[in-house]
Amino acid sequence: MKHKRDVIVFLTTILVLSGLVLQAHAGGVVSDCSKFGSTIGEPGTFATEVQDGGDVVFDCDGTIIVPSRIDIAIGTKIDADGHDVTLTSVPEGISSVFQIARGITLDLIGLKFTGGKFNVGAIRNDGGVVTITDSLISNNTAGYRGGIYNQSPSGYIGKMTLTRVTVSNNTTSIDSTVSGGGISNLNYSEMTLVDSTVSGNNVVDLGGTSASGGGISNSGGGILTL
Repeated sequence: MKHKRDVIVFLTTILVLSGLVLQAHAGGVVSDCSKFGSTIGEPGTFATEVQDGGDVVFDCDGTIIVPSRIDIAIGTKIDADGHDVTLTSVPEGISSVFQIARGITLDLIGLKFTGGKFNVGAIRNDGGVVTITDSLISNNTAGYRGGIYNQSPSGYIGKMTLTRVTVSNNTTSIDSTVSGGGISNLNYSEMTLVDSTVSGNNVVDLGGTSASGGGISNSGGGILTL
């Protein structure tokens, strides 16, 4: 009986240690802000440290050029508090910096999203729960839905809370229906702004059917709390 009990204790210890190892690999520290990096084998770069979700913090300052959209499919917290970190796009543009999947949480703290060129906003939330704190979303251009795009796909409610966030001087323009130069909230999504500023955003109509909501566009049953 003692031998059997020792085996059980041994296996339990392995499982616990395995769990600790898995947790240790989730998230990490970004120590090199000079490049985006690779999702394979470049510890310290943004791409590597953010790929598995968890808590990601920074130990560097700089501008990281994001070459393609980052899909958030697991709970993630990205905290740049105390550092000067900007996320932007390659010159030819990308879809978005972040696209958040249905039911997934993303917390962003102390980040700047500036000078980017995007297809659908710098941050696109497709039914996730997103909080943005002490951040700047400014001087971005988008073909559709400017700085932030919050929507609710079937069966999910997109929820976003902005606290002490400035959304300014973003522009959306395309030769079709355009809306939300700064923020676009639609399809029963919930958008809450706390001590935040939305200013100087623009919608440019290039001959499409309609253009609306230079600062904030709230439509399709969206809930906007200011």
